[in-house]
Parts: sequence; C-alpha cells; structure tokens
Amino acid sequence: MKHVLPTARLTTLGDRLQRVNRITLGFALLIVALLIIASSFSISLFSLVDASRVKASVLAENASASLMFQDARSAQELLQSLQQSPDVHAAALYDKNRQQFASFVVPEHSVPASIGSLQENMAYGWEYLNFTQPVMLDGELIGGLYLNVDLAMLYMQMAWQATITLGAAFLAMLVANTLLRRLNRSVLQPINGLSALMEQVSDQNDYSARAGPSDITELNALAEGFNDMLEQIQQRDIARKEAENKTLRLAYFDSLTGLPNRQSFLERLGREVRIAEREKTRLAILFMDLDGFKGINDSMGHNTGDLILQWAADRLQQGIRPYDMVVRAPIDESEVELARLGGDEFTALIPRIAKPEDALLVAHRIRELMRRPFVLEGREVVLTASIGIAVYPDDGEDASSLLKHADTAMYHAKDEGRDNCQFYSASLTERVQHRLNLESNLRHALARNEFSLVYQPQFDLIRGSIQSVEALIRWNHPEQGVIPPLDFIPLAEENGLIVPIGEWVLRTACADAARWRHEGHALRVAVNLSPMQFKDPELVKMVLGILGQTGLPPELLELEITEGAVMEDSGATLATLEALSLQRVQIALDDFGTGYSSMSYLKRMPLNNLKVDQSFVKGLPHDRDNRAIVRAILSMARNLGFSVTAEGVETLEQADALKKMACDTLQGYYFSRPVPAADIPALLSRQWLADGPSTCFIDPASAAASDQGA
Repeated sequence: MKHVLPTARLTTLGDRLQRVNRITLGFALLIVALLIIASSFSISLFSLVDASRVKASVLAENASASLMFQDARSAQELLQSLQQSPDVHAAALYDKNRQQFASFVVPEHSVPASIGSLQENMAYGWEYLNFTQPVMLDGELIGGLYLNVDLAMLYMQMAWQATITLGAAFLAMLVANTLLRRLNRSVLQPINGLSALMEQVSDQNDYSARAGPSDITELNALAEGFNDMLEQIQQRDIARKEAENKTLRLAYFDSLTGLPNRQSFLERLGREVRIAEREKTRLAILFMDLDGFKGINDSMGHNTGDLILQWAADRLQQGIRPYDMVVRAPIDESEVELARLGGDEFTALIPRIAKPEDALLVAHRIRELMRRPFVLEGREVVLTASIGIAVYPDDGEDASSLLKHADTAMYHAKDEGRDNCQFYSASLTERVQHRLNLESNLRHALARNEFSLVYQPQFDLIRGSIQSVEALIRWNHPEQGVIPPLDFIPLAEENGLIVPIGEWVLRTACADAARWRHEGHALRVAVNLSPMQFKDPELVKMVLGILGQTGLPPELLELEITEGAVMEDSGATLATLEALSLQRVQIALDDFGTGYSSMSYLKRMPLNNLKVDQSFVKGLPHDRDNRAIVRAILSMARNLGFSVTAEGVETLEQADALKKMACDTLQGYYFSRPVPAADIPALLSRQWLADGPSTCFIDPASAAASDQGA
C-alpha cells in the first residue's frame, strides 16, 4: 500500500513553518525508514524460509537412497554438507518408525531421538524455524528430515540494516532542516520515490531495482543506504539460487564426468518416449559397458580409473555428436543425450531415428573411437566397449523396459566376445537371466563346497612315465550338474571371485600333491593363475603360505601363467616371477604361441616350462606349418633352457611326431582324461613302454566331448 503524507501550504511565521516542516519531514522519514526495515525484514525472513524449505526438500530427496539401503554413512555425509550453512544449527534423518537415523548438530544444540510426525510442517519461534520434510521413494513414505534454522544471524543483519537506514534518515533530517523553507517540495519528491521503490521491491521481489541519485547530499546518502541494503539482499538471493542450482546439479549430474546421471537420463528418456508416442517416431538407447575396466581399475588404482572414465566420457561424446551422424538430418546437439549410469556403464539416447540400423552406425562409431589407446604415464591402455541397443517401440514402450532391454543386449554383446554391439531380442531375456542366476550361484559355490579338482597327467618322454599333473577345476552344480570352466571362469573373472576361487584351487592342489608324496608318488602339480590373481601384490606371500601349510616342497608346484599376464605389466610381472623362482617354485608359460610374447621378455623371465597350445598340436604330423612352428618353439626353448610340454595330444601319430621332435612332456586325452585325485595312483601303476605310451587308455572322441575348454 502506498502511503502519501499530506502537506500543508504554510503562510505563518518562519519559525512555525520550519517547525511544521521539520515535524513533517521527520515523520515522513521515520515512516519510510520503518517501512524499509519492515519490508527488508519480511523479505529476508521469507527468503530464509524459502531457502530452508528448498534445502530441506532437496536433502530429503537425496536422502531417500540412504534410508532405502540403510546407508548411515552416506546419510551422515549428506547432513555434514550443512556445515556450509551457518544458519542451520541442527538436522536429522528419521526412519519410517520416526527414530533418528543420522544427525548433524552444532555445539550446544541437540535434535530429538524420535519425531512425532513425518509429514511436512514448519514451526517457528522468536529464535528459530523448524522444518519437517517427508522422505519419499516411489510414492512411499520411508522417513523424514528435521531441520532447525537459527534466526540470530537474521536479527543481526536486520539490526545492522536498521541502524544504517535510521542513521541515514536522521542525518538527512538534520541537514535538510536548514533548507526546508526552499527545498520542501524537492525533499518530498525523492522520499516518495524511495517509498515507491520500496513497494516495487516488496511487490515484485525485484532486488535489482535501485534508487536514483538526488541533488541533495543527505537524500542521496539515504538512497545509497537503501541501495546497499538492496545489494545485500540481491547477493543473498543470488547465493540462494546458486546453492539451489548446485544442489540440483548434484541431484542430476555425475560429479566425475559432468554427464547427466541415471535420474536425469530416466526423466529425459520418459519425456522422449512420450514425444515419440505422440509423433509416431522411433528412438534408440545405446547401453555401453567398458570391457576390461575393472581389471585396470584394480591394478592401476581408483585415481587412474577415474581419469580413464573421464577420457572415455569424452570419447563417447565425440561418438554421438549429431554432425557425425550421417544417418540423420541435422538436429540440435542437445537432443542427443549421453549419461553415466554408474561405474563404467554409460547410455546414449538418440531420438527420432529413421530405422534401427541408424543406431548401429552410431554404435560402430563409438567402438572405433574407444579402440584408440589411452596414453597414461608413457603406457598405452586399450579399452573396448560392449554395446546393447534397444529401440522404441519395438523393444519396449516405457523408459524402464527400454533401459532394461538395452542392458540385456549389452550382456549378450559381452557373451559374444566383447567389443561388439547387439540388438535386443526377446530370447535374450532368458539367456541373461540364466547368466545372472549362474553368477548368483557362483557367489555361494565356494562356501557350499561345490567345486572339485580333477587332474590330467603329463607324460615325461625322457623318463617314460608320468611325472606331473595339471589341476583343473569343475563346478558340481546341485541342479545343473557339472558346469565346464568355460561357462563360469569368465564370470568369476568379471566379478572378482576368481581370486578366492584361485586360492582354493591352489590350496587343494597342493594338499593333494602333498598326500601323493606321502604315499610315495612325488608328482609335480601344475596350477593355472588368472591375470587378476597375478596382479595381487600378496600373491607370493599367499603361495608360500599354502606351501608351508600343506608341506609340499616348492619344486613340486608349477604355476601356469598366460602370455597376456606376462606382457600386461612386465616390471611387476618380472618381480613376482623372480620372487617365486627364488623359492624354487616352477613357472610355466601356458598356451604359448597364441599371444604376443616378446622374445626379449622371455629371455629375462625366470621360466621353467613352455606349454605349446593344442591348436599347433592338432594338425600334427601332417600340417607342415604346425610342424614348423612346433620345431621353432622347441629349438628356442632348448636355447633358453626351458622344457616344453605339448597340450592336446589325442593320437598315437601326434605323440610319435612330438617324440621325434624331442619334446619333453606330452599331455592330452591319448594318455588320460582329467581324473579325480583318488584315481591318480592307479594311473601311475600302469605299464608304459620305454619309448612312449603302450596304448590309448580311453577313447579320445568321447573324452573330448566332456572336457573341452578345461
């Protein structure tokens, strides 16, 4: 409401005019100052209430996941962020039973252990504001947030602003008293202007408005004081909005890559699905997972992993740029959205595609970009991407089903060998469900004692007898029967279970070998190590500990490693191999010839044995190329002082050919399929000819059907 002070046309004596004008001016200034103070207080109070309510609402929304998963640590970290808000003296999260779950309290304050109601409420007093905000998840009440805001700082600010305003008004009245006779009209005009400005600020919340200058110094000082007050209110309003924007960004964007997060992506996807339904258009989702990222993250550290994720996000953004998509008409780049769902999982939303194959071209573009090596500290790190594609409306009519089906297609891409992309089909759901069930059962298989070991003999051509065996794991599933290693070892490597499983294999194999030795059979046992086990800095300690516990001499243990593990981190690999070799543990390089070993590395490695991959043995003795490769491996091994074991020997012809080439040891179905530990002594008691095996003990064709991939 606009207040206009009546003015009288005075024709009396000068003293009376001066006195009346002084009273009139003083009254007007007082009214204006009080209105300014009251308006400022009202604006500040309402701003504080609004900011606190927004803060409580955002905190309640962000706390839903912590309450849902009973994650007190993340809830406490969330409340600790209130340390940046000096006016908040206490806050607490309560579960749906209204009991305190987490709290933040400044000294000399407290929060109740329980709360009467979880519904939205605000209570206030002369010294505080109390807010209660419900915490909802999918429309269900799961808890509440309590927020206590102290008003002392507000009162201090208002007292300071009131002092400035009243002081300026008093100063203006003193100075203007000598000029009232001549300046009565000019004085009232700027005062009325200030009053109008105050009403504008109060009515429109326009804190950018400012009082204009006056040719009267005192009134100009009053205007400047008023402007200073508006400046402070405006800055506080800007700070509040920035805090709201920051909180909003935390809620909708990934802090590591700056990309939209899962929540943001799902909301955008829901909107685009509704648009596509209305406009009868298609859209595609690409669900991308970085192959091999877990191994890099575990071996090189989380800081390096975070850096690679940031680089990968940049690569992915290059891959989805609209002007790179020749399959589509030029569109606004903002229409294509890339998001990070978590970990090494990313998604891309491509609206208004003409046909499903358009999304495939984008996926191939992304794969090409991801194959380029990342250079980190002078080393090249190569990551590939497995991509699943789901298309609306063919593969789902809502956001959740589309995302789920794209995820399913991504797992199928991984099963097909990684670094490829696959479209979703209904049959994939059953396959992925089987894979997930298998992974779930695998997590409990070790505790349920469902694993067992079998051993395949290795025939020493020089001694004419079995001198060693290779330990091979089998999973005896209670419902599915024996599951071959090829079906579960890749799963174990993906989720990290290969480390405890590998330790169990090593411990069991050493215990069996120690028992055979006690029975008079000093057999060397070969155990495979996965690349993930080889990256474990405690590997040497673990191996020596098991040898000590089982009583097996180190020279009767042979650890088989792959060429990939040797080449991945040559410095660390060499140190680990040397530490094991110094303890007389034998080292074998498995599947030699199929990887990318460097001859210079082989010369430096303390290896004892090379195992020729069965793919080179299979064509013997007729395949000239395979004969040449095997002869080259044997010649190189002799020069380097390594023994050689040929894998996959299934026929007498293969055995004779390898014997003529002076191969040291043979292993394969021609001699024996893998057998339980209890059957090994019986194999050792069989008769062998001095120059090789006397006969094939089993039918190689039937044996191959049961143990391929062991």
